[in-house]
Amino acid sequence: LANATNVVINGDFIMSGGSFTGAGGTSITITDDINFSGGTLDINNTDIILNGTTQQLIDGNFTGTASLQNLTINNSSSEGVRVNSGGVEIDGLLTLTDGLVNTDASRTLTLTSTGDWTDASTASYVTGPITKNDIAVASTYEFPVGKTERYAPAAIANIGLGGENWTAEYFTSTGAFSESSF
Repeated sequence: LANATNVVINGDFIMSGGSFTGAGGTSITITDDINFSGGTLDINNTDIILNGTTQQLIDGNFTGTASLQNLTINNSSSEGVRVNSGGVEIDGLLTLTDGLVNTDASRTLTLTSTGDWTDASTASYVTGPITKNDIAVASTYEFPVGKTERYAPAAIANIGLGGENWTAEYFTSTGAFSESSF
């Protein structure tokens, strides 16, 4: 894609071979699923906007060189977006505009050391585990988590050791935080 190109895909984005490279200032709006099963995918400088009206699936391993720079969730379906296989790493900003992001222990969502989130609310949050990498010493960090129609952000404060990865998930009966090194 050329710099500052905005593409709307009214359907699925499927990559099973070949090479696809985004560029700075580029965005791809997808109304259905996004699937990466082969080839070379370099969309780290591209904004991905999931803008559906039915549940959208993220299939594939969007980590390392295939990680996402910025991901916007704007899904009006009650089922939101599901990380269906693999993992998703975000190096830039996860924008939670509308719709839930469904994850579990094997279908992960990670904000890398440069990644963060914005705009979570009762209309948009993560319903499973979310990991934040490399939290600095003495930092406070809030996770945009919830479950069962309840946005319940969880925070950690005054981290004793820097550079650790933390995972948070909201449970309706008890809460849990864990360091990834456990």
